[in-house]
Amino acid sequence: ASVQEQRDSMRTEFAEQPADIILLLMALDDAINPRLARAAFRETECSALAPSCVDRFIKKLRDARVIIDHPSLSSAGAYELEGAEFGYYPNRVTYKLVPDPLLSTEDTLNLVRSMELSDSSAVRNLWLDYATADCMAYLTNQSEFHGLSVLPDVYEEFYSATRVALQTYSVAKIWNVIWRIVRDALALAARDYSNKSKAAATLPGKLRRHLEKVKRGVALPLKDWDRPDWQAAGTLGKLFAEIYSI
Repeated sequence: ASVQEQRDSMRTEFAEQPADIILLLMALDDAINPRLARAAFRETECSALAPSCVDRFIKKLRDARVIIDHPSLSSAGAYELEGAEFGYYPNRVTYKLVPDPLLSTEDTLNLVRSMELSDSSAVRNLWLDYATADCMAYLTNQSEFHGLSVLPDVYEEFYSATRVALQTYSVAKIWNVIWRIVRDALALAARDYSNKSKAAATLPGKLRRHLEKVKRGVALPLKDWDRPDWQAAGTLGKLFAEIYSI
């Protein structure tokens, strides 16, 4: 069978999906309604899902086999063959909801809306992913505003350090840390032996060290930063607020 035929024949029982995938599907439906039910969509159309890192959430849904890319609907250059590996560009491919073997698309989404989200561990892990994305959006804004270029490997390291920190501190407090350490990095960049690229590379380490100083009481206590006016919570954030009051 062709790649497209394999995708067309794929089926997923949504009643068996874990709580985090169900919650994420609800948020995606809110972000692109009615396209999730009626049509295909691209990752670039899903920006309302979360403040940043939308690609990670789309990949999570793809890995769960609840959405699938369709080569026949995707733009030219969306896929490439590298040796024996078949690769794709996430921003170029087109996705559709995978059909349920027993339900229509409308009934599938109604089921998703009615399911009990009882797996607290799965939901907590999704919240950590979301909270990290909320913090990364603030980091990106602060860095770009001050002309600091955060390279991909530094971004990934900062993402990991932030996700660990959020197991102890609130999003509002991590925003405060980010505000502080970006200004520390700017001060470092102004020194003769440094520059903005070198200074940006120190941000993950600055985050960890600052939190250690706060814990030891040698740095000022963290404040609760208000959500910036320009940083929307996204549909996933709104669901966490509505369902869990987070």
